[in-house]
Amino acid sequence: MSFRNVLLSASALLCMPLYAGNVIFDINQLITGTAPASAANPWLRATFSDVAGGVQLNLQTMNL
Repeated sequence: MSFRNVLLSASALLCMPLYAGNVIFDINQLITGTAPASAANPWLRATFSDVAGGVQLNLQTMNL
């Protein structure tokens, strides 16, 4: 690959907008106490979303 092609590829990558999608954490580990009556995992889902001006956190209880 020539230097010109590398330079064009790098400049194209730098001009692209950067943003994050969704990051999802499924929480299913017991720290203390007893497990929920339902054995299905996950018990809690935390979803982080990229929104205009910040980050949105959505907590969803599941299988409790």
